[in-house]
Amino acid sequence: MLPYTVITAATIKPILVDTTLRMHLRLSATDTTEDDLLDEYVSAATQYIERYIGYPLMTQVVELKLSEQPNVPQDLTGSINDIITYTIDDGSDIDGAALSVEKYGILSQVRHSSFTSGSLFKFKCNAGYTVDNVPFDIKQACRLLVMHMYEVRESHKMSAPDTVTDILDRHLLY
Repeated sequence: MLPYTVITAATIKPILVDTTLRMHLRLSATDTTEDDLLDEYVSAATQYIERYIGYPLMTQVVELKLSEQPNVPQDLTGSINDIITYTIDDGSDIDGAALSVEKYGILSQVRHSSFTSGSLFKFKCNAGYTVDNVPFDIKQACRLLVMHMYEVRESHKMSAPDTVTDILDRHLLY
């Protein structure tokens, strides 16, 4: 899990309230009377997924605070070079363009000459997927969560179905 703070929230969602979602819920494709409620469920499902997998789902500006040389999943940003600033221990900022990135499998390691062992690494960066590169299984997990919320909305206890957590487990950072 990446310790991050949202600076500028995402303006997009991983799935839309559209014909595909309505059909998934066995609703009429043309009946839009529940769309406001479904949009709230999509927002709630997105937040659940972000908390579960431990990193931003949709593109947003975040601040990462790490106590060791950062390894960041490449697909977290689409382009890890979207780092805006890096703050060193004395509080001064380094422009993100001064950082170098080395790729190791699915991780990218961010490097700079000022990095020392035991430093606090603080990055302000664009992180998350765009609508076009959200993995299909995450979109499906979001649809399943929306369906679950829609079907058990009267329940006092609402936990995610095992299918959703099974899908999301593949996207956890260890």
